[in-house]
Amino acid sequence: MNCPWMKKNKCSKRFPKPYQDETLVNENGFAMYRRRNNDLFVHKGGKRLDNSWIVPYILSLLKRYQAHINVEWCNKSIFVKYLFKYVTKGPDCSKVYLQRVRDGVDPPYDQETQTINEVKEYLDCRYICEQDACWRVFGYDIHRHYPSVERLPVHLPNENFITYRAKANMSHVLSQEFLRRTMLTQWFVANQTHSQSRELTYCDFPSKWRWEETSRTWQQRCQNIGKIGRIRYVHPSAGERYFLRMLLLVVRGATGYEDLRSFQGICHPTFRSACRARGLLGDDQEWYGAFDEAAAWATSRQTTKKPFCYHASLL
Repeated sequence: MNCPWMKKNKCSKRFPKPYQDETLVNENGFAMYRRRNNDLFVHKGGKRLDNSWIVPYILSLLKRYQAHINVEWCNKSIFVKYLFKYVTKGPDCSKVYLQRVRDGVDPPYDQETQTINEVKEYLDCRYICEQDACWRVFGYDIHRHYPSVERLPVHLPNENFITYRAKANMSHVLSQEFLRRTMLTQWFVANQTHSQSRELTYCDFPSKWRWEETSRTWQQRCQNIGKIGRIRYVHPSAGERYFLRMLLLVVRGATGYEDLRSFQGICHPTFRSACRARGLLGDDQEWYGAFDEAAAWATSRQTTKKPFCYHASLL
């Protein structure tokens, strides 16, 4: 009764479990393990323990690591939320209640009416130990992400974002070549200068090269540990910038915007036409061919049987 998992004289893990002849999965996706009533039991601490008290485990892992280990298959989206919600829970908290001491400590409920006072029982308070406070004061990392992710910008020619002060001279800002350098433009420069970089796409470039913010240049990595490149999302309504992002995912070693628009020796006028030439865009040509074929051999009743379905498919 003094174990930490005992709450109000009941086991918080809901033991003992009911007997069950076979393993089932309930409507919430939880596994209900088989617990046979085979009349086998042991005595421990003066208590009789049978199959209803056994905690699920994997025998091979338990013997190998000498610890309780149970592996389950997460087959519901609620389990993903359960696993990752601790990242945003914040520091450790304690639930306490405060009251005046009068001839001893009163319980968190009225003895006469047996009414539970939830305000007293569940007052949420924050507690930070001295180790946690010291770690935060010195600014150490609270968590880590591995492998690191490099976000790569996507912009059309001369449409990159720059940061400047409100009182800065605009003519001076526009004349600085340093501000014109971006990860995308310097990727073009690196492909022009180094032949070994032409085997990588823009998205794979951070795995072998690192971005120097001070000089705004790409430098080749000395170690094999790199970053994962992730191109920023662009909505299809953005037009040419959306098709530019699509080309950056497949074209290797481009030396400029014109090189991205070129395919099989032809420089296309727009990024959209370049995507179409590479087969990255779908069209309705298949439906048009099906209509032309049906018009050649099908009867009038067959071609007009379900016009709405043909129209919906075409859309």
